[in-house]
Amino acid sequence: MLGYVENSQAETVLHFFLLMQLEGCSPDVWTLVCELKAGGSSVALRLGRILHEEITSLGFQFQGAVISSLVDFYSSCGNMDEAELVFNSVSRKDAVSWSSLIAGYSRQGDSDRVIRAGMIEQGKKFFQEMTSRCGLDPGIEHYHRMIGMQAQQLEEAVEMVEAMPFEATMVTWTSLLGACSKWKDERVEKIACDNILSLL
Repeated sequence: MLGYVENSQAETVLHFFLLMQLEGCSPDVWTLVCELKAGGSSVALRLGRILHEEITSLGFQFQGAVISSLVDFYSSCGNMDEAELVFNSVSRKDAVSWSSLIAGYSRQGDSDRVIRAGMIEQGKKFFQEMTSRCGLDPGIEHYHRMIGMQAQQLEEAVEMVEAMPFEATMVTWTSLLGACSKWKDERVEKIACDNILSLL
């Protein structure tokens, strides 16, 4: 099944998962986590919901790896409501779970400009709550996600780069440049390009 997951063949994964169930073989938590990587198609969403039910029935629903995998799965399928429900189902979130949720809002913002502003605000809210509610310090990868989301707020993205407690890397500047590609701003684009060139 993992081989089919890695080749984005969600329908085949679903077939073998159901066959496995019919033969009385119960999956362990890592099998379920691997299968949640089946992608964002409608078939994959069906598979994910079946896996979610199985995870709950086996009592795995509060394990950290399972939570982050479910959040990542639902957000990859474009279903942020279910992603948030999973995220909010546990009182103690880790950095991986927060990353999965923020990344989900980042993906949604990029894919649909009609709701982009709302997605950015939600992403910013969760980014801030990592520290205010859970006492977790965002890593540089969280900053990169937030910078990449802010195509409509490029000045704020530049301020975030300048304020983050890490030295900006090639990924930092390419994240900013990627945001510029959606909403043109020659000044910010030049800042990103100049810094990328200085790191080459």
